[in-house]
Amino acid sequence: MMRQLLNMERLQHQSGVFDGFNVSGYQHMDERGEVGWLMTAWPGGNPVNDYWVANGRFYNARIDLGRDGFLIEVFNENHDIDPKEKTAILNALAKWDR
Repeated sequence: MMRQLLNMERLQHQSGVFDGFNVSGYQHMDERGEVGWLMTAWPGGNPVNDYWVANGRFYNARIDLGRDGFLIEVFNENHDIDPKEKTAILNALAKWDR
């Protein structure tokens, strides 16, 4: 499965350190009113991982930046995220999604 998200309205951006991971998140709403987060997380160095998180589910994601904006490509649901990284992202969302 791949879903391309275009013309997303950016609602907010947050970043911080959670459980030893740098976490950055952009909350977006699509044309149907569905809200999700484009999350990037990394420990002190590499790797840097991007996910689309919606309704508590994690999907592999890729961002393509272009002249006219950006495209978020959302792929299959990811069930193999490092548990520490997943906890860091969920803790960030718990703080930011109030």
